[in-house]
Amino acid sequence: INYHSWEALEALIYELNLVGHRDLLKDEEMDIESLKTCTDKDLKDLGLPKGARLKVVRWIQQGAPLPPSVGPPNTRLTMPSANANANANPTRPPQQQQQRHQQPQPHHQQQQHQQQQQQH
Repeated sequence: INYHSWEALEALIYELNLVGHRDLLKDEEMDIESLKTCTDKDLKDLGLPKGARLKVVRWIQQGAPLPPSVGPPNTRLTMPSANANANANPTRPPQQQQQRHQQPQPHHQQQQHQQQQQQH
């Protein structure tokens, strides 16, 4: 789950057992980053009851650990490449990958093939 998404905060809400306050946090457009900066007063101003505030404050004091399903803040979602085969082996260019799968040719056939390629 992307750190900056609503799903990340939702995972934290379930982990901290704050499910009853899910809608309030969503309505206030909270995310993990903003929740980490809250003081008890901020949480009270949001309308969270004392028990919920204590859970959030304790989570912050413990270093605001992320739920296991949430990636670190610098995680970025990437789209798969349009040409997956070109990225199959990043240490070899695609042409070398293709040659790797060809059957070895006798030496004279290789020379003929090279001469034909040079003529084109």
